[in-house]
Formats: sequence, structure tokens, C-alpha cells
Amino acid sequence: MIITKLRGGLGNQMFQYAFGRTEALRLKTRLILDASWYRKADRSFMLDELTPAYGARISNRLLACAARMLMPRSRYYEGFWEDKAYALSLKKILTEEFALKQPSKRFQELSAAIPRGSIAVHVRRGDYLDTPDKCVLGYAYYDVAVRRIIETKKLADPRIMIFSDDTEWCRQEMKSLGGLPAETFDDQGVSDAEELILMSRYSHNVIANSTFSWWAAFLNPNAGAMVAVPQTWYVNPARNAQTLSALILPEWTVIQ
Repeated sequence: MIITKLRGGLGNQMFQYAFGRTEALRLKTRLILDASWYRKADRSFMLDELTPAYGARISNRLLACAARMLMPRSRYYEGFWEDKAYALSLKKILTEEFALKQPSKRFQELSAAIPRGSIAVHVRRGDYLDTPDKCVLGYAYYDVAVRRIIETKKLADPRIMIFSDDTEWCRQEMKSLGGLPAETFDDQGVSDAEELILMSRYSHNVIANSTFSWWAAFLNPNAGAMVAVPQTWYVNPARNAQTLSALILPEWTVIQ
């Protein structure tokens, strides 16, 4: 059996699940999720808002340790596994399993109201402001990215919706993007998982240096969807180059 330790936010959980699911299918065995990290963390286990396929979830650290040592032929993996290879190898399966289990009425209303030619923009700030190695993307990146999508796709009057963990900053600093008015999404009636899937329903995506919006773009089912991604994810050049190689799909547009 494969036991994969989960940690971090929803985007991280999705990558860790994708890795474990890949290994479990390759070895034709069960996948167990070790979610014990969330007992004392300030984040929550959120995969069960989607429809992942796993044998069991362990929430107790002692049980997780016991499983590692006592279960025959078990393999225990701990890491972030942020690599497009795991997502691409199981894209059809993950697209089905990363669907919402019980979409709320509010999510359904918001999803149905998304117009064609719309652009979802993700702005990640929050903990990045206190993480020295993470780049905090500013207005310039988003303005260029939105403008590139508008020009490339020849969009006349697209709806531009900003999703962020810092809505107040976005309302003040990003009132327009690409020369057009931009809205800031601030609906407390949807969960994080619903917000991610909602972003994937827009026609095009501008993502941050974040696995959260990476998955939104990856799961976007719209034919002709254009995805703009930042050139800079990390301050450290070597780590940044490694991340770009691991995460950026060939058809996505990298914004310098």
C-alpha cells in the first residue's frame, strides 16, 4: 500500500494526492492519506470537498507511525511533489476526482453567471509577505498578463474577476487591468475548494506563483483557454528555474 503524508493548503494537497494516486495505480495497491499534520496546523484538510479515491485517511500521528512500521509492503512518502508529470499522467482521472462533491447553491449561481470570454485572475499575498524566498507579484505582472490575453484572444469587453487572499489590497490597487475595469471576488458563501473550481470555469486564467491557481488553470475545461503564468516564482534563481521546469505546461504563456 502507498501512504502519502499531506500538508499545506488545498493546492499542495492536490499535488500530494496526485503523486500518491499515481504510485498506487502503478503498483496496483491501495492509497492511504496521512492527514495527521492538520491536527495542529492552521490549515484544514480539504480534499474531501472533492471526490478523491483513496482507501482510508489517518488523522492521528501515532496511527500514522504505526501504519508506516507495521503494514506489510507499505511505502510511506512525504514531500510536496509539485510536478506537472503527476497531474498530466492522470489528467482524465484527476479531472473527475477533483470535482466538487456537493456544490453549494451559491457556487452553482456564480458558476452559471460566468460570461464567455471571461478572465479569472489569482493574486496571492497573505503568507507570501512573510516568506523571504517567495516573490510577491505586483500590479505590473497582472496588467501585462491580462492585456496579453485580451490581445491574443481578441476579447472585446471581457469580465475580469480577481480572486485573492487579500481582497482589500486588490480593491485598492487593481481597479483596472489591461486597460479595463476589474472586479474583486469577495463572496463568503463559497469554500476554498469551490473558489478554485470556480476559477477553472472562467474562459482564461492568470495565475499567481501558487499551486492553488495552478490547479484551477490545469482543470480548466474550456476549449481555447489561455493561461498566463509568471516568470518569477522564487527569489533564488536555481529554485525558480527548477520550479518553472516542473510546473509550466508548454501551451501556457510565460509573462516576463
